[in-house]
Amino acid sequence: MSKPFNKEGSGKKYLKRKVQNRVNCLLASYNHNSQNNCMSLPSALHVNSLQPIAVSQSSACDLNCISNDGINSEILLNTQDTLQLCQPIEPLNYDSSDDISTRISDFSLELAKWAVQENVPLSTLGKLLILLKGDYPGTQLKSLPKDPRSLLRTPTVTDLRQLGTNGCYYYFGIHESLMNLCNKSVKLSSTDMFSIAVNIDGVPLFKSSNESFWPILCMVKSIKVLDKKVFCVGLYKGVGKPEANEFLTDFVNECIHLVNNGLLINSQKYKFRVSMLICDVPAKAYVLYIKSHSAFFSCTKCCLEGDLHKNVLCFLNTNFQQRTDFSFRNRSQSEHHTGKSLIENIPDFNMINNVPIDYMHCILLGVVKRLLCNKRYGWVYGKPPHKLRASDINSISNELLKLKKFIPREFARKPRSLIECKRYKAAEFRLLLLYTGLIVFRKVLPSKIYNNFVCLSIATLILVSKEFSANNIFVDYANDLYKHFILNSIQIYGPDFISHNVHNLLHLSECVKLFGCLDSFSAFPFENFMPQLIKKVRKVAMPLQQVVRRTIEQRQLGPLELNPSNSNRTKFLIKHYSGPLLQNCNSPQYKAMQTNEYFLNVSKVCDRFVELKDGNIVEIKNFATYQASVVIIGLIYKKSESFLKKPCNSSHFGINFISKIDNVQYSFPVTSISKKVMVLPYKNKLVSFPLLHL
Repeated sequence: MSKPFNKEGSGKKYLKRKVQNRVNCLLASYNHNSQNNCMSLPSALHVNSLQPIAVSQSSACDLNCISNDGINSEILLNTQDTLQLCQPIEPLNYDSSDDISTRISDFSLELAKWAVQENVPLSTLGKLLILLKGDYPGTQLKSLPKDPRSLLRTPTVTDLRQLGTNGCYYYFGIHESLMNLCNKSVKLSSTDMFSIAVNIDGVPLFKSSNESFWPILCMVKSIKVLDKKVFCVGLYKGVGKPEANEFLTDFVNECIHLVNNGLLINSQKYKFRVSMLICDVPAKAYVLYIKSHSAFFSCTKCCLEGDLHKNVLCFLNTNFQQRTDFSFRNRSQSEHHTGKSLIENIPDFNMINNVPIDYMHCILLGVVKRLLCNKRYGWVYGKPPHKLRASDINSISNELLKLKKFIPREFARKPRSLIECKRYKAAEFRLLLLYTGLIVFRKVLPSKIYNNFVCLSIATLILVSKEFSANNIFVDYANDLYKHFILNSIQIYGPDFISHNVHNLLHLSECVKLFGCLDSFSAFPFENFMPQLIKKVRKVAMPLQQVVRRTIEQRQLGPLELNPSNSNRTKFLIKHYSGPLLQNCNSPQYKAMQTNEYFLNVSKVCDRFVELKDGNIVEIKNFATYQASVVIIGLIYKKSESFLKKPCNSSHFGINFISKIDNVQYSFPVTSISKKVMVLPYKNKLVSFPLLHL
């Protein structure tokens, strides 16, 4: 085993000898190529230099240890022996002043983009500019601006509009926002239509203040490469809510203009429409001027009147008369309305069909949270006989924590203790409802309550899946399961369990038939955008002006970078040489694979299971090369029996017990992968779940 170099000992001597040999090689090469052959090499070069020597970059010798202005700060050439140069060494080639200015301009733009993307405060960016403009040898950044606001082209004046008595408002505009979104890399067809989804909701600014933001957020749903980009077209700041029609005036007027005249982008005119309004129940009532969830005629989809049981408004009847756009506009049920909304003026907008029910608030933060956290019926925070014993709650919590290492990376939030269910986010309730809850509740809940929970889970699983939600037979079956869940819940928990959110389960199937799977009209993308909006506020003073200026800075620096999600990209990552390999398989080998839909990693048990197109489950052990194409090497698992028998066999939806066939590894082409699956342990067995919500 070699010893590390000692800077003061033999290591330094070895480095000097190495540099001396390379310098001799350089001088020998120069002497060989010289036309006049006037250089006489000394018999030996000593590394105790008095004068440095310049070295040409065009030399073919390896000069990794030699700097441009000499050998080393401590290692220089000895000139004791006579060294005559009849022909000077070719000087270094420097860029012209035009090239330097161009590069500085490009650097300035990249620096500005970096500052905007990383949300760098102006004070910090100003200090960085001072450092970059400092008097350092070799730096050519004097032309950078001194003020960070000049670099970012921050507007000096923010034109806000007073709204109400204590609020202000800024309107960015739909057309301007879409112009910024559609850069030259976005390929649009002349037949494309810009169909947008709109979200309106409030978000508190500070914990110690009643001030809040009310943004108008939009997302293009009809163009695949843009369908994950949320942008803000209007923003209000004030104490409480603004008056809705005054708040929506600019937005509605522009929508009317764009629907009637078209949308002009890159010299091409496109059709435009507002396809859906996605809000939670209070925001929906606020925008549409209708009664909120605590009113007797509050349902936005039907004319059913609520009943009062134990001071709780509930909707018990599963048969009802549907609302229509005509009946809404004509105020057929006057008890449902509180006024007239400007949204009604938007052309080609159906006030019933184009206002779908968001499953994030309805099911996840509504029904599932009600089952766990309600002070009367909650399994964790309710009252007997519905509340579970403390030992059962601890048992479920321990099982959830054990499942944490089996949860794939596609889930941003891993399982937490059930005791923290009051602080669960919507994504955690979704994980519990569709996947982990079927495992952990089966061991503890009474069969009647568990089977009722399974009805809710399977129905939601059908509607959240792109595959099953496209089949109306499955959608109708999901609606029947929701009805069964409601009727059983009346028997188990009482009639006052059927709140506004529980009743809205009966209307989800119609929304799915109109728009597709539940995630096609969910509030998840808009809720994920809210923290980005709040992060633009860096201090307490003038929060709206800060957000407006940060947004304008971002838009002035050029279009947003888009990842073309419509192209099927497959990347192989993390090269290695540790195997395992089969016959005729060789390197390069990889540990991970990235696609648009999922990520696979052989190093983690949660990310290594896939289902092949033939239905077999494979635990991937390696990615290897076979005949110039990548294959997966792994163990085969076969599906045995259905995990659930009631209300139907869960094998119809890919939920099965699986077992390993043998310990022999096989290879399969990467193209044979159908989907990624999650495998969870249950009583010394394994259960596979396809990731249907992706």
